[in-house]
Amino acid sequence: MQGYAVKDASRSIAIAGIKHAEALAGRLSSFGAVPTARPTPICLGATLEQLLEQDQADVVSRRLFNGVRVEEEDRHDTFVGLLEGA
Repeated sequence: MQGYAVKDASRSIAIAGIKHAEALAGRLSSFGAVPTARPTPICLGATLEQLLEQDQADVVSRRLFNGVRVEEEDRHDTFVGLLEGA
């Protein structure tokens, strides 16, 4: 395993993690959320059907989380590749 490869991968992964955190914080802020150490319970929809409908309607959050998931899978693949090359 090459030190420079790990350093470069770690740097890009850390930057991606910061971007994910900023994107998630921005999305939460768009809902008027205020950062807190003690989150309040989230109650959406009076019925399961309403909850699922609201969840399906939130396309922006879905795209955000999917993008984070894809980038995290790429990060995992990078680490696996670095370990395999060791």
